[in-house]
Amino acid sequence: MTVVRRGRHGTAYVAVLGVSMIMSVVGLAAVSLMRVERRSVEVNNNVVKARFGAQSALEVAMYRIAHDPDWRANLADDTWTANKNFKDHTISLKYVDEQDNTLADDVSQPVRIYAKVTYGEATRVHSVLIEPEPVAALDALSSAIHCGGPLKIHPGAVLTINGAPVSTNDEFDNQGMLVGDVNAVSSIGGGGVVTGSSNLNAASRPLPPDSVLGGYVAKATPLVFNGDIDTMVIAPHWNEYGGNTNPDGIYFINTGGSDLHITGSRIHGTLVVDVGAGQVIIDDQVLLQSHRPDFPVLIVQGIICLRYSSNGPPSEQFLRESDWGHNFNPPLAPYETSGNITQGDQYPSEIRGLVYATDRIRFKNTARVVGCIISGAEVIVEGSPEVVYDPALSTGPPEGFETTEATPLSKMQIVPGSFRRDVDETVIQEPEQ
Repeated sequence: MTVVRRGRHGTAYVAVLGVSMIMSVVGLAAVSLMRVERRSVEVNNNVVKARFGAQSALEVAMYRIAHDPDWRANLADDTWTANKNFKDHTISLKYVDEQDNTLADDVSQPVRIYAKVTYGEATRVHSVLIEPEPVAALDALSSAIHCGGPLKIHPGAVLTINGAPVSTNDEFDNQGMLVGDVNAVSSIGGGGVVTGSSNLNAASRPLPPDSVLGGYVAKATPLVFNGDIDTMVIAPHWNEYGGNTNPDGIYFINTGGSDLHITGSRIHGTLVVDVGAGQVIIDDQVLLQSHRPDFPVLIVQGIICLRYSSNGPPSEQFLRESDWGHNFNPPLAPYETSGNITQGDQYPSEIRGLVYATDRIRFKNTARVVGCIISGAEVIVEGSPEVVYDPALSTGPPEGFETTEATPLSKMQIVPGSFRRDVDETVIQEPEQ
């Protein structure tokens, strides 16, 4: 008897069908994987493009700044520019003054440039900090004292200089003693003593430009002239003379031709005074120091007479609160970070910083200056003053005392080590691959 077996052909068909399905799934998976890999490669390429694009955009921003002297006024602070669309990417830039969020108010402040570049879904934001290039100081700032007219030391007077020579674009008339070196265009003798070297055939040195005074007046808070500065404190956030305060400590007084006496007072800032045919007389004990190192401490349109004392008994060499019955370091005007409401402190009686007068400067008594003195006319020494030169004024000259009229507006440089990648919450950031 023959037995017929059924179902084998069906089983084979199912097996073949199963294998075919497996092969199809494998094929589809391979295609999908290829798509994923291709997409991943595309994303990675876009990430790289965006990264290098952001770096290139920063270079473009620097180029534009270098060719637009009014870029600070023409740009909005902390605001993205409109997207610049290209074939496969977009670029936007942002400029941020991180000190006070105002680009145009101070050309000496650094600025951070942000560049945002998008390729597809990949966006990169990179930034770099830029600052004004160092500028060369006027040659006058390499001297402890420099004057456009004669330098005269009267009989019995002793001028002591430390750290740099004195210089004059005119005659050196020494009938007393100079403890230090001198550079002068010529000499008329006088028979005095010079303890250091004497170069009496020196080249003339340029004086500050006429625009200096106006530049600082524009930055200053004007104070109505109502008499002398006597037993007062004037600082960025404290003004006992009367009027508004100035965050940079710059104040301007026009005396209308009257003299201005400064005595028994502390000024922490930049005082600009126009006395016309009068003079600024600084007397007794005082402490004047600049608030910002890039600004002078005193600028005078007219004459300055320095007759305060810095040597002798404590009552003469110190500005003492107990002697004047006044607190000179209130909490809003601290001295070297220390402020209080007592009257038991004392301060060195001296001027710290750059002092500039368009006219004559006269030294009397034992006045001490730590910084630099520049006079557009003559300097006359009648006492025993001392000037200690501050080399920082030469390496980082105050604004307006540079060798060139070009401003830092278009002369910016990258701060080393300031380049970074930033995360902007308004855009999608592709992860690093």
